[in-house]
Amino acid sequence: NREILKGDSKDMFADKKSRLDAYMRRKEGLELGITTGFEELDYISLGIKPSDLWAFIGYTGVGKSQLLIIIACALRRAGYKPLLITKEMQPDQLIMRADAIWSGLDLEKFSEGKLLQDQEEKFIEFINDDTDADSSFPIELATGGVSSITALIEKHSPDVCLVDGAYLMTGDTDSKDWNKYVDTFRDFKAITTSLKTPIIVTMQSKENNSAKGLDNIAFAKYIAQDCSAVWGMEKIVEDCTNYTTMKITSFKQRDSGRFGSCTYNWCFRKMDWTLDHYNIPGYDEYLLTKAKEKREASKKKVKDNAPVVTKKLLFRKGK
Repeated sequence: NREILKGDSKDMFADKKSRLDAYMRRKEGLELGITTGFEELDYISLGIKPSDLWAFIGYTGVGKSQLLIIIACALRRAGYKPLLITKEMQPDQLIMRADAIWSGLDLEKFSEGKLLQDQEEKFIEFINDDTDADSSFPIELATGGVSSITALIEKHSPDVCLVDGAYLMTGDTDSKDWNKYVDTFRDFKAITTSLKTPIIVTMQSKENNSAKGLDNIAFAKYIAQDCSAVWGMEKIVEDCTNYTTMKITSFKQRDSGRFGSCTYNWCFRKMDWTLDHYNIPGYDEYLLTKAKEKREASKKKVKDNAPVVTKKLLFRKGK
């Protein structure tokens, strides 16, 4: 039996002043969404917002799990509490990857216990650092269907919930074929609406063609109906240096209406993601404006902190 969660309602003519206040905060950059850790993705999406449901869709091995861990670590660094839920890997495996990302470690050498001295010292420093004793980054293995997500969110009260392997969470519905995915995502959306907790999920495509459009991904166009944002991930080139060229394409952005794509060079072994290039309309202008505002703010700060010089007037005595 699928649980129907309580929805939400608003009155357009009630509390209008609060909406103007919210707009002014957005204008000042005070009420944009939560960062993903990727500035270019934040620009396209305007960040992660309450009740958002995002889907990253890609073929096996493209880096979906790694991307979720990187976003989760970025959330924790920014002061937010992520909840990472997995259906594919054990929490210990994800913790090891999170340790590697957080401390900048070579995952292969880390898993073999053969870190170079400088990396080993960084990891030991992180482990012994007790300044984050009150921080929390829970990782849970989901044993049930979508309904189990509600219990985990209520247990941990995260700012953002990330679900790796959402396509495996169809156990709460008896529907067949694509209908089960539609039902699953409707349940995800009901959770975000009811609990006001954004959810980011990964979905697996049948082929490495997810950056070519929703119509080329099985079930994706049905899933998109309930998503605030849909992203395609495509592996383009894999070379002998362990680096892969991977492309993320925006298929749908309900709030911003922006689209574009970003290409990254990423290395699973080194836990390294580097932006190679992007094709995002308006992004260059945004960066220029942001740089200008930063320079002006810096000048103002220098001016405000400048010491006050009192000029002494010298008077000559008359003869």
